[in-house]
Amino acid sequence: MEIQEWLPLLNKAYRRWIESHPYAALAEPVLEEIAEVGGPSRNDPYWSRESLWGYVNQVDPRFLPREAVEWIHSLPDRYRDPDAGKPHPSAAYFKNQGRWNR
Repeated sequence: MEIQEWLPLLNKAYRRWIESHPYAALAEPVLEEIAEVGGPSRNDPYWSRESLWGYVNQVDPRFLPREAVEWIHSLPDRYRDPDAGKPHPSAAYFKNQGRWNR
């Protein structure tokens, strides 16, 4: 299963972290969830064992392969906050208090 198939199946926090940090080594809980949703397991040859940046602070790390990183960079809404444009919950309070358009 390719990243295009398993990434949308991850929980929102892991998915956003991977999209924001495609060059970082993946933590064990992230690798476990990827395998649970049908993606590659920790020992699958899919994973790169070398950082594209050359910096590693983890023993036996797993990184996204170059093709996956390139795919993430091609996403049009990679940095878009899904809650952008939604009013803050306190906005209704201020609108009702007459402070909205001052």
